[in-house]
Amino acid sequence: MLSLLSHLSKKTTISIDDLLLVYSEHFFDVLVNSYPELIKQYKDPIDMLASIESHIHVEVQKIYPDAELPTFQIQNKTKNSLTMIYKSSRAMYYFGLGLMNKTFEHFNSSAEIIMEKLKEDGTEVKFIITKN
Repeated sequence: MLSLLSHLSKKTTISIDDLLLVYSEHFFDVLVNSYPELIKQYKDPIDMLASIESHIHVEVQKIYPDAELPTFQIQNKTKNSLTMIYKSSRAMYYFGLGLMNKTFEHFNSSAEIIMEKLKEDGTEVKFIITKN
C-alpha cells in the first residue's frame, strides 16, 4: 500500500499524508456501512477511540486476518480528552488522524487533535485529543 501511495503521490503531486487522510475517510465509511455493529455500541467518540486496541482492532483482525495494524497505547483518558501513543513501522499516522476525524464527525462532534512525533520517522506519534 505504501508503494502505491508513493507512486500516486508522485503522479498527482498530492502528499502521501493528504492521500492517507482521503483514504481513511473512505475507509471509515466502508466500516460503518459494512460492519455497523462494530460502531453502534459506542455513544461517544472518546470512548470509541479509547477502545481501538481492546475492541476495534480485535474485530478488524477477524475481518482482515492479514492486516498489519498499528498499536495505540492509552496514556490518559477523561470524559472529554484522550492522549494515546500510535506505534507502527509503516508510519501511517495520518491514516489514524483521518479515522479520528471521521469518528468525531460520525458522532456529530468535533475535537482538537494535536499530533506530536515522538520519533522523527513517524513510527511513534502522540495524539492529544480534546473534545470541543
